[in-house]
Amino acid sequence: MRVLGNFRSLFCSENGRSMVEMLGVLAIMGILSIAGIAGYRWALNKYHTNEIINELNMRAVEVSAQIEPTGDVLARETDLTTSFPNKIIGLYETDSYITKDNAHYFEIDVYDIPEEVCVQILRDYEYPPVIFVNDEQYIGDVDLCVPSVDMAGVTMAFVYKNDLGALPTCGRHASLDYRIFACRCPTGTYLDSVDNSCFCPSGQIYSEKEGACIDSICEEGEFEALDGGCVSCGEAPDAVDVLLGDRQREVCEACGNRIYDTVLKKCVKKCDPGYMMQTNGTCVPCASKTARITTVTEEECGKCSNRAYLVGACMLKTHCGSNLSDTDEIKGSYFMGSNNKCYACDDENPIVTISNTEEAKTLCKECQNREVYGTSTIYCRAKACAEGYFKDKNGYCRPCNTATSYTIDESEASVCEAAACGRQVLSNNRCALKACPNNTFWDSSMNCYNCSSYAGRIYIGNDQTLIDACLACNKNGKKVREVIDGYCYKACGDGSYRDSSGTCRSCDDGQSYAVGKSATTYAFAHDSCKECGNRSIVYTKSNNYCVLANCPVNRIRTAYGSCLECDHNSSLDISTYPDDDTLKDRCLSCGRDVVGTQCVKACATGQYRDAGGTCHSCTSPTAYLVGDDTTLRSGCTVCGDRHVTSNGYCALNCSSDQFETADGKCASCSIQGGVDIGTGSRERNSCNSCGDRFWNGSSCYPCKWDEALSVEGSEVSSCFNCSTRVVDSNGNCRLTETGNDF
Repeated sequence: MRVLGNFRSLFCSENGRSMVEMLGVLAIMGILSIAGIAGYRWALNKYHTNEIINELNMRAVEVSAQIEPTGDVLARETDLTTSFPNKIIGLYETDSYITKDNAHYFEIDVYDIPEEVCVQILRDYEYPPVIFVNDEQYIGDVDLCVPSVDMAGVTMAFVYKNDLGALPTCGRHASLDYRIFACRCPTGTYLDSVDNSCFCPSGQIYSEKEGACIDSICEEGEFEALDGGCVSCGEAPDAVDVLLGDRQREVCEACGNRIYDTVLKKCVKKCDPGYMMQTNGTCVPCASKTARITTVTEEECGKCSNRAYLVGACMLKTHCGSNLSDTDEIKGSYFMGSNNKCYACDDENPIVTISNTEEAKTLCKECQNREVYGTSTIYCRAKACAEGYFKDKNGYCRPCNTATSYTIDESEASVCEAAACGRQVLSNNRCALKACPNNTFWDSSMNCYNCSSYAGRIYIGNDQTLIDACLACNKNGKKVREVIDGYCYKACGDGSYRDSSGTCRSCDDGQSYAVGKSATTYAFAHDSCKECGNRSIVYTKSNNYCVLANCPVNRIRTAYGSCLECDHNSSLDISTYPDDDTLKDRCLSCGRDVVGTQCVKACATGQYRDAGGTCHSCTSPTAYLVGDDTTLRSGCTVCGDRHVTSNGYCALNCSSDQFETADGKCASCSIQGGVDIGTGSRERNSCNSCGDRFWNGSSCYPCKWDEALSVEGSEVSSCFNCSTRVVDSNGNCRLTETGNDF
């Protein structure tokens, strides 16, 4: 008697449910609850990720449009004006600013982002080129997203080029003054944060010329030059341009008579005349453009007649200071920036960052026309601006006729309001024009924008003066701009409507666009859609869409109302609108196939489609699942030399010396051991046709199998298919005594 029968009789004799069974049910319910919570958290994090990325892209476009072509620069502490709230999706604080040392880049920072959302952004966001997490550049390590114990989340910084173009490739020519590591290395190489260059794994060297990793081709006594050629250690010039990185440094210094110069990025002979030895053992030329060198001792500095050792540094005698020259001609004429460069007191830069040292401050104060300003960041700024300019709170001189408003110190109010400047000071200490020029309008910060050329939306709030200024753009009955929910939008032209994001869409466009789930909150989009005589609104659970009322011939209607070409490459969802049958008919009339809720392109001749919608070659040896779908099963058999297994696989027909497995594969009749073939009659007959195998209800075994296996019903006859086996009184298929002799 089978063990299964014993279990059945045991359970059937019990009344009610045991405590163990009830605890098992509760455990399963707990596991399902935990899985549901985890799924909800994942979906919420994914939603936050998508919303942050979408809004960052919109903010970047708006910020890029604000930056003046002259390269006018705001200090890091000054936020760029945007029409967006100061929180992304109402949760994450954010600000935007032009990088303080280079006007060609700007940055958008987002604060207190949770770890899970941070990781998702790093994996999903392909733009901008460079992302920093807590001031550390992301180059593939998502562990940067782990916040410290005293932080609610991490700060993510997104660096863009002002024209939204790609940032430069890393290498000696990547000259970013701010965040020097904001550059990309080619695929397969990594950023060397010390040399600001790319290096290669596994012993190769990176060729800046070729932009790739290369093997050394030089022999002993030679080293690689920048052009990829080999030069002799002894016969080469004193200084040779070479590839960057530690690998090239080793090759250069293997010469014995040479040093890798970290300043010049050259392979130089050991400290020839005109060079100083730095504390790290490398040479630096006396004529180096670096005026203040701290890595040279006083003794080494004394070898250069054009330098003097002062305040712990080897300095050019003409560098910035009054004590480095025998005359007083330099005193009061120069000051020293934080980058160790000298600036003339009357330099065109009205504000320059300097070091927070008494030496730097003293040099600035010696300039009669400059003053020290700032606390955490120290500036040497002009005391007064030229006529026709006013000074913002960061010390920059702004032209009086600029359309942009700037925050100023109270002491500068009189200059802003003077007749020569002709501006006004607002209650928030912003110096703004008294009125925008013709064909322009104000935003909420009193900046002026062109009525017709500025395409984006501008926040103006509920101030009636700003609303009137926006609507004043409309002339002679022509609608140029309109006010919607506190924003001044550029009006859509005839034959177009506005979607829920405010973007204008063509009435004749085959695509459908969301107009907002709430007809009250997004009334402007709903009303705008209805103004298109050829469109209507579709209401779905997730959102509402403005769709073409009637799709043209040879178009497919998708679940969200879009009308797309019959030969569209993607699978199209046809699950909800307006009803399945209509969408299926339209799909089939296009010569496409319906797979579940998807309208997919028909498979090519000589192919069949699996249950997942993928097309496969009829000659493929692999069996793919087609399930119970009659259309898919028919497509399998049309292939000719294929059939559908009892488990729903589209399998190739097996040869006479093979039998069929449960997953549609063909196994050799001579294969050793039992093989799962399922319960179908086709597979059973395939096993029996081998002649020296038998079937025990689920697997195909060789007749010489030592183990006795339980059989019943049709399994018994399969056992007798083997002349060496017999069914005993206990219902087991076993070897006969003769069979045991094998």
